[in-house]
Amino acid sequence: MHKHENTPFRHRHDSISQVNPHAPHAVPHKRKLSDMSTLPASPSKKSKNDVPGVAQTNDDSELAYCHQCGKKREISTIIQCNYPNQHAIINNAQGTKQRRCIAKYCSLCLKKKYQEDIEQIRKRNAGNAYQCPKCRDICNCWKCRKQKGLLPLKNITQDANASSKPARSTPSGDKTKIEASRTCGDTGQVRPVRKPRAKPLPRLHWKKHPAGIPISEFEARVQIREFMMRFAPVMGANIAKSHLEELEYLNRAPFSDDDDEHTDGMLLPWVSEACLKSVILGLLGLLVEEEDSSAARVMKLAMKDIRGSGANLTKMFAVLADLRDKLGYPEEKSASSDDSESSEDRIIIEFPDPLPPPRISSSVRTRNAADSSLQVVSTAQLIPVVLGLIETVTESFTVRNEIEEGIKEGKEKTRETRDTIKNENDKWEGLKKHLEGLTEPEGDKPTEKLKIERQSHKATVQAIENALRVVMPSYAPRFAPLGTDDDGRVYWALTPSMQDRMHALQFLSLKSSGALQPKRAKTKKDKRKRDSEDVEFKEWSRFLAVFGKRPVGENISGDEADSDEWWVFAETEDIQKLSEWISMVYGSSTTVEETTSSASATPKSPHNERIDGLVKNIKDFANTLEWRIKGDD
Repeated sequence: MHKHENTPFRHRHDSISQVNPHAPHAVPHKRKLSDMSTLPASPSKKSKNDVPGVAQTNDDSELAYCHQCGKKREISTIIQCNYPNQHAIINNAQGTKQRRCIAKYCSLCLKKKYQEDIEQIRKRNAGNAYQCPKCRDICNCWKCRKQKGLLPLKNITQDANASSKPARSTPSGDKTKIEASRTCGDTGQVRPVRKPRAKPLPRLHWKKHPAGIPISEFEARVQIREFMMRFAPVMGANIAKSHLEELEYLNRAPFSDDDDEHTDGMLLPWVSEACLKSVILGLLGLLVEEEDSSAARVMKLAMKDIRGSGANLTKMFAVLADLRDKLGYPEEKSASSDDSESSEDRIIIEFPDPLPPPRISSSVRTRNAADSSLQVVSTAQLIPVVLGLIETVTESFTVRNEIEEGIKEGKEKTRETRDTIKNENDKWEGLKKHLEGLTEPEGDKPTEKLKIERQSHKATVQAIENALRVVMPSYAPRFAPLGTDDDGRVYWALTPSMQDRMHALQFLSLKSSGALQPKRAKTKKDKRKRDSEDVEFKEWSRFLAVFGKRPVGENISGDEADSDEWWVFAETEDIQKLSEWISMVYGSSTTVEETTSSASATPKSPHNERIDGLVKNIKDFANTLEWRIKGDD
């Protein structure tokens, strides 16, 4: 019990410890409350305990101490408890009686700490005993908390979340008990917890790709490019590396802005005639390895005729059409064919006819082309033919075996890379212990040198992981886009070029052996890339492509478009922002975990798994692209 709460509204006289009996205003140390009015009011400084909104007075007889804050308050703003105290028993000559509580609470503390109104309490308890927070065992002042063995609370009115925490829940799953400091007095309601401020969406600039290539043509050209990049090692010398690099240019030139009817017969230019010939010879070469009979001799003669066709696309297709007639299905075979084999013992070659020629073409037609019924003047016309050959080659033993071996080699390469990263971590731990043990280093301080070495180690590990991502498409069985968002936009990223893959393989090989990092030799082509900016975005493996409608919002800027278009993100920083934007807009599992306070792990929904996969693929592509760009520099 507070030492100044022995009598109701008892005034404190700590300052009058020694009283001069001859002083004009000397009074005894103890006096009645009625005698306090005879004392003259003495001027005093403004107290630090003064609170705005509460009337101040110089007469101590009209003041009393609040049990909660310990400050002087006017009697009119204080209510005193008169509830019987169960722990205070008075024994005297008249008998034994129970003492009443004399704790006093001011209106401000009742309002702030317990959400109780003093006027409502007076009306409700008129003529009855008032039970204060101390008697209700919910007082959260520092004295009562100290008696219970608890630490003092902070200012819970400013930080309700940090001042008190819920108690542990019972094993039966009952509702957790909340401390009285977060409970609204008599109502028992819990005050709402302030939610964290939402992170703003990143600003994105959507740039339209200059080539308006339809999605169907894009998918066909990407399928050809990725198939040739994957199985070029088993094609031998039939396809050159320069032609593999040329397949990355899905569109040789964009449509003209003046041509509004490009969908009516217009074809977007594709690769050169030499590149197309190399692709066809590479596919036929895989089929020749499957046959050891008259069918193989027929295909070898066809390959010889294609090599001698020059740049004449019409003659090139005429050779393929003759090959289809000889090695097609039996009912479609030519009567003049001398092939006596059964169709079940050999590969069936089937492909559709070329696309119609474009309405306007500047190609020069030769004499043989003029005599042909179907004119092929653009390599884009033969895209369906190449796709048909790819479907046939996919069923061959060579391709199936290469897919199985590629899966094994990919696992082996991943294991080797993990061992390399483990060795790098072991080296770092040894270097870290050495630097931490230095007492008098020369040059830089140990902390600065340790920080530099730590950053270098992280960069090395990240480079090894990025190099593995560059190499892995060489072992993958298939190719697919990065993913699709909820609004139907498809995100595409072509696999790295052959030159990047060779550089990554060399980097991983030297890192596993402990050698220094290799430096890729620069070519004239690389120098031209650095000198002139690729404003037309022809190298599709060097940027992230998005097909769909541009989103609308205050944080979205760029080219306007009302229909589905191709959008380009070429800077690694912009690609990282795009992944963050997708995660925040469409709600990945990472965003859900940050916004919820539930500690129990919930299984991911199919929607979250799809968005998580898209976000991860975009981030991996951004990191890989940054590593490839640094390799170029």
